[in-house]
Amino acid sequence: MNQLLLIDDDIELCELLSSWLTQEGFRVDACHDGNGARQALADRCPDAVVLDVMLPDGSGLELLKQLRGEHPELPVLMLSARGEPLDRILGLELGADDYLAKPCDPANSPPACAPCCAAARRRPRPAKWSWATCASARPAGWPASVSTKCR
Repeated sequence: MNQLLLIDDDIELCELLSSWLTQEGFRVDACHDGNGARQALADRCPDAVVLDVMLPDGSGLELLKQLRGEHPELPVLMLSARGEPLDRILGLELGADDYLAKPCDPANSPPACAPCCAAARRRPRPAKWSWATCASARPAGWPASVSTKCR
C-alpha cells in the first residue's frame, strides 16, 4: 500500500480526499499547515504529496521549493483554490508534477490525480524499510551521522 501525505487547511476536503484515496488503495496522512507537514516529512517519507498552495502558516509554493530541495524525486500534486493559469504555471515551474484546482470532487478528480497516483505507485520502495536498510545503503566513507532518511 502506498503512503500519501495530504497537506491542506480545509479539514472537510482532507477528509473527503482521504476517504476517496483510501478506497483507491492508498494510506493517507493529513496535515493542516506547513509546520505539521515539515514534521510529518521529517518523521517519514511518503510516496507522494498533495499540497495546497495557501496554508495558514505560509505558502505551499515555499514548501514545494523545500520539498524539491530535500526530496527531488517525490511526486507532488498542487491543490489550490487559485485556478488562474499563471498560478498553475508557477506551481509547475517550481517542480509540481501536476496541479488540481479547487473545488474538487473526487468523482471528477481521478483523471487529474492519476499522474501523481501513478508516480506514487511506481516509486521504488524497499520491501521492508528500516534504519538498518538506510544505514546499509549509505555510500562507503559516509559518516554514520549523515542522515539518509527520505533522501
